[in-house]
Order: sequence, then structure tokens, then C-alpha cells
Amino acid sequence: DVVDGSALRRGKKTANRIWGNKASVLVGDYLFSKAFQIMVADRDYKVLENLSATSKSLAQGEVMQLSLTNNLDINEKKYFKVIEDKTAKLFASSAVVAGIINKTTKNNLKKLHDFGNYIGIAFQLLDDALDYELSDKKIGKKTGDDFKEGKVTLPILLALKESNPKEKLFWIRVIEKLDQRKNDFKKAQQILLKYNALNNTKKIAEEYSKKAEILLKSFPKNIYNEALVELTKFVSARDN
Repeated sequence: DVVDGSALRRGKKTANRIWGNKASVLVGDYLFSKAFQIMVADRDYKVLENLSATSKSLAQGEVMQLSLTNNLDINEKKYFKVIEDKTAKLFASSAVVAGIINKTTKNNLKKLHDFGNYIGIAFQLLDDALDYELSDKKIGKKTGDDFKEGKVTLPILLALKESNPKEKLFWIRVIEKLDQRKNDFKKAQQILLKYNALNNTKKIAEEYSKKAEILLKSFPKNIYNEALVELTKFVSARDN
């Protein structure tokens, strides 16, 4: 939230909005250190190895995300690499750690990793689409933050493919040059709607969430499995 300059997180004011950046960063550092202290005390090398590698990936993803800012000359492959590192690997790691603790098979660990990775990607795709929703009253976040920062997300990449020369010049001005005027966000929304970029992004998110749900079928069916199925639907706002 400090890096993104976010004022809202799931409909609530962010820590940096309430207490400022300095306090938020310092408390974040403390919690991060405390988490690793607990992991070391547990003395499970595989868990520690998994989470330390994930921590590195998250930081790497955030740094790589800088290349998605004010830069339209990127492809979808790089975009997906960034969201895997900065978001999906946290979900994947969380799923894998549960498997490690329960001493499951390597095959199951692979499935757990893929499950977490899929729902993490779906979550981020939906989040990127919601940034351009017409209203932020029901989604728990302020819309337009990515646009104001000039971040290149999948909705923009999809719309850019179809945009006419005039629209491409618009994207260059508002995203690369960050020369944004009064009604530019509304115009961006209109272009995205014109080319169905938001719905297409959501459809891709649904595809990943369905992949995650399919993986769950290979695990025992119980209340925990059912809860995870509901999670796959939640991360892509899927009803069924």
C-alpha cells in the first residue's frame, strides 16, 4: 500500500493513510522479521526454504512491476510473469506449506502449488479489471489508481491491440507521458468497454479459477475442500 500509494484496502483505510508511510514501513518490517523468527523456531527447513524463496519472488515482482509503469512496449507474457511473482507465488506458497506440514507426496505438492498459483493469478486479474469499474462503491477499493500511476495492466494491453491510431495516441499520452486531463479516466473506461477489455480480463480470471477448482477434485472431498472451491469462485467473482 505504501509503494502503490493506496488509500483503501478491501473497503477500509490503509495503514499508511491512517498512520503515515514511516510508521507503516517500520511496523511492516517488524512483522516480517517476527514471522521469520517464528519460522526458524519451528525448525522445519522445507517450510523456511519455501517461504524465504517466496519472499524473494514477491520483492522481485514488485521491482519488475516498475517496468510495467509508463511503458506500453511490453507483452502479455511479461505482464503475467510480474503478477505471478508479485501475487500468485504468495498464494502458491501458502498452499504448498500446508502440504509440507502434512508430509504429502511430491505430486500433491505440485498440485497444491498450481492450485495456489491459479487462484493468485485470477485474483490479480480481477483486481486489475476492477480498477476500471464504473463505480467503486461495492468493490472495496478506489478505482483509477492504476490509471493515475500509469500502470500497464491486462485490460490496457487487450484494448491497445484493438485501438485505432487516435486511441493509441491517447494511451501514449495518459500512460507513457502521464499527461492526464480532467475526463481522461472516463475516456479510458469507454475505450476499454468498447473493446470488451474488462470482460475479457474477467473471463481469463475465470479460466484460471476453474483450473484451480479442477485440481481440487483430486483431493479428498470434505468441508475444507468445499471451502477451497468457494475460494476459487471468490477470487474471480464467479457464481458457479
